[in-house]
Amino acid sequence: MSPADAEEEVVARLCESFLLDAHLQDRAAEFYRTDKKTANKLLSFLQKIKQRIMNWLKGVDPESALGKYGREIAEKYDEALDLYVKGVRSAIDN
Repeated sequence: MSPADAEEEVVARLCESFLLDAHLQDRAAEFYRTDKKTANKLLSFLQKIKQRIMNWLKGVDPESALGKYGREIAEKYDEALDLYVKGVRSAIDN
């Protein structure tokens, strides 16, 4: 496996974990309390991914199978990102 393939695999697994984490809000809060700088960098990175997803969806027929799947992924990603943001905000407030 090439380094680029390995990096892609790691990112894919992390994204899957991020999307499916039932305790994401709590983990984000703990992460922020532990390492604010890295938690903020991750937030910025996650927001860039959201923008890339939205830009990609602009070029896809929304009624196609790919468009429907893309919207489903975008919705799940938005939900996960919202939980991450809520976790960070709760850590800031406490």
